[in-house]
Amino acid sequence: MLENDHPRLIRNLINQSNDAISIVDPETSLFIYVNNKWCSNLGYSSPELLKMRVIDIDTILTDSFSWKEHVKDLRKAGSMIIESEHRRKDGTVFPVEINLKFTILNRKSFIIGIVRDITERKKAELLLRASEERFRRLAENAQDIIYRYRLYPERGFEYISPAVTAITGYTPEEHYADPDLGLKIVYPDDLIVLKWILEDRSFRPVVLRWISKNGTIIWTEQRNIPVYDDDGKLIAIEGIARDITERKVSEDALLESEKNFRNLSEMVYRADPETYATIYCNKAHERLFGYPVEEWIKNPKLWEDAIYPEDKERVLSVLEEAKKNLKGGVIEYRIIKKDKAILWIEDHFSWEVDRHGTPVSLNGVAYNITNRKKVEEDLKKSEKRFKAIFNTTSVSIFEEDFSEVKKAIDDIKASGIKDFRKYIDENPDFVSKALQMVKILDVNDAAIKLYGARDKTELLESLDMIFTPESYQAFKEGLIAIAEGKIYYEAEAFNKRLDGKLLDILITIAIPSEQSEFKNMIISIFDITDRKKMEQDLIRMQKIESLGILSGGIAHDFNNVMTGVLGNISLAKIWAESDEKVKEILIDAENACFRAKELTQQLITFAKGGSPIKETIPIKGLIKDLTIFTLSGSNVKAKFDIPYDIWPVEVDGGQISQVINNLVLNADQAMPEGGIIEVKCENVEINKEDILPLKTGRYIRITIKDQGCGIAREHIDKIFDPYFTTKQKGSGLGLSTVYSIIKRHDGYISVESEIGLGSTFYVYLPASEKETCEKKEEEKNPIYGKGRILLMDDEEIVRNAANKMLTNLGYEVELIEDGVKAVELYKAAKDSGRPFDIVIMDLTIPGGMGGKEVIMKLLEIDPYIKAIVSSGYSIDPVVSEYEKFGFKGFLTKPFNIVEIGKVVNKVLKEE
Repeated sequence: MLENDHPRLIRNLINQSNDAISIVDPETSLFIYVNNKWCSNLGYSSPELLKMRVIDIDTILTDSFSWKEHVKDLRKAGSMIIESEHRRKDGTVFPVEINLKFTILNRKSFIIGIVRDITERKKAELLLRASEERFRRLAENAQDIIYRYRLYPERGFEYISPAVTAITGYTPEEHYADPDLGLKIVYPDDLIVLKWILEDRSFRPVVLRWISKNGTIIWTEQRNIPVYDDDGKLIAIEGIARDITERKVSEDALLESEKNFRNLSEMVYRADPETYATIYCNKAHERLFGYPVEEWIKNPKLWEDAIYPEDKERVLSVLEEAKKNLKGGVIEYRIIKKDKAILWIEDHFSWEVDRHGTPVSLNGVAYNITNRKKVEEDLKKSEKRFKAIFNTTSVSIFEEDFSEVKKAIDDIKASGIKDFRKYIDENPDFVSKALQMVKILDVNDAAIKLYGARDKTELLESLDMIFTPESYQAFKEGLIAIAEGKIYYEAEAFNKRLDGKLLDILITIAIPSEQSEFKNMIISIFDITDRKKMEQDLIRMQKIESLGILSGGIAHDFNNVMTGVLGNISLAKIWAESDEKVKEILIDAENACFRAKELTQQLITFAKGGSPIKETIPIKGLIKDLTIFTLSGSNVKAKFDIPYDIWPVEVDGGQISQVINNLVLNADQAMPEGGIIEVKCENVEINKEDILPLKTGRYIRITIKDQGCGIAREHIDKIFDPYFTTKQKGSGLGLSTVYSIIKRHDGYISVESEIGLGSTFYVYLPASEKETCEKKEEEKNPIYGKGRILLMDDEEIVRNAANKMLTNLGYEVELIEDGVKAVELYKAAKDSGRPFDIVIMDLTIPGGMGGKEVIMKLLEIDPYIKAIVSSGYSIDPVVSEYEKFGFKGFLTKPFNIVEIGKVVNKVLKEE
């Protein structure tokens, strides 16, 4: 039938087509006609295929039912394009695209199919998806924000990376939901910058401020790329935004310091941004160039005329170009002095702008680099590389030949290894082999100084001493970075100086892109030891402050209970005067209470309320006496080096005694076989150049050095942490207490230690300008008296104990449990003509009016009131500055009959 209905020419054309063409009976799915291409694609002959059905070679349409459903859909649609899979005669399966047409000819239905092998297209799609997935992984893990913002046909984010959450607090989903969120977070004054970009189509890097979700200001640097359609219409913007807040703060601090021109010895100037006429310059200009300051100001052309003729055009061109983008920079050029001598200067300039972004002045600092230029000229004759920078930078630099390492890595990858990290984990020997391949070509002076070597030779011969296990781990990660094609690598590690001291270091490597550049790879090493110590100090203080909240509450409740115990014991001692056995037992109980009081004092020290009650004391006697006392009965001896003119300090004697006791006791326990503890005091002055986290000023430094077993490196960062101890006995609070006390005295403590070499603790305390005060001998017997006392405390046990003690001392006592009633009772007594002689009140009444609030109301009633504040713990400055709040005395809980009698007697005697 087909031969009768179709001309031979058309059939020949179909037979020679590059597409596989077939005609199928829709009822049976049998092939009625197939062309040559169809046969070659499937590997069957035409007679073979004409006996087969579609469902015999299609892997998706596998049964009669699915075929009928397919025909039903095709009949309804008329035509369709689908993707499927066909099976060849040899059993292999390949993807196809089928263009189907349902047609009726001479009242008979046919399905015409044109089939294309899309194997290559599918491979390309897989590669594309893999490429897109790699890009997405990079974008998802990047620290910078990567985005694409659509401008047409409707505005909105097409993509924004997860880094946006870490930087701004807003999630990608919030950006997708709100097309204007990217504008809403821009600081209002910076919106004009975005307007300029869109209007001028000037997509240069810009710095913008953002307002994060929590309201903080973030500085960002953005690099945008415009996306245009075929008609040149701007349809989208792609870009990267980086958080530069930390860098900006540093830059602002630098600019702020540069405003203080007069304090600088270098040449500082301020000039008109259009004419470059000098508006201000300091005396250094006069000293170096010979022209008086007045002449610089009066002659607007003096600076331009003084530039060496060959340099003038270049200098002015750099400034004009920089002004377009308001970029700062550095220019080196020559100046002709008044005496015609020539100076080379290095000019660091920046633009000061108003809030509209208009430059208002050109500011700069110029350095005399004439000598440096001469050195550079000499170096150029003898060296071709970068020795000037290499040996003048403060960064420690190693120049190393990594070419053999790079070749070895490339050979491994060429052998078919795709996961280099897995390979290196399975072949750890490669790391040590690679290390042997590296050749160190040179090191700079900063590296020699950093590691404490005498010269380059000593450093290179001592590399085995410098490297630690962490160093090898960092080297391993560096190899992986090279293998993975990264362009930058950094890692933190430990190194050792030649004197054995550990260094925290940051290693940075700019990994070359060209094979030849691996011959001269630059490894930069930064000493971050002090930064790490400061980070550890911050973490430690946060731990101690958290513990302080709990400690303070415990101390408050415990001291209230102990007041009742100690008060009653002190009374019982008096009443048991004639019974020596009972009195002896009571003395032991009282001493136990005093010991408990010392323990709670350690807890209070953690809390913010453990504020030191300071007085100026001579530190020499305190340190010496306490050290000797602590070492009593020990086989450890002390060696003192304390000058006679050591400065006095203003401290809480009790807390500093605790510091000395703990440090000396630790040193003693570190030397069970005996030894010498060196105790040294020095007067030191801290200035801005010092790296210690202390304010500038005068300090005394106390050094306590032992010859003990030392502290392991993994423990050195934890020794000041609460409850950390390596001893079988002990609470782990000793050094934490020391640390907290020193911090509260505005001081600093640090430690140096190595296993087997002992430990050295350094304590810094601010020196005092005040005269030292002498200590009076403590009163040991109760002081009796007379008078009416109003006692306020919310704890019944405290009220009862204090009442008994005061009554026994001869006083008439009224008890009250809250502040409101105390005010009412005091006023009523005063109005009745029988006023109270003294008021003792608890500082803290949970849920009620405490001593601080009560004294304010009582002062309104009686400006001459004599009041004593009582507390076992407080976060209020009333503890150390009670007189400022109207109190005449302070009573520390727990107290006994002697202590309460002494304070009451003292306050009553005051006029």
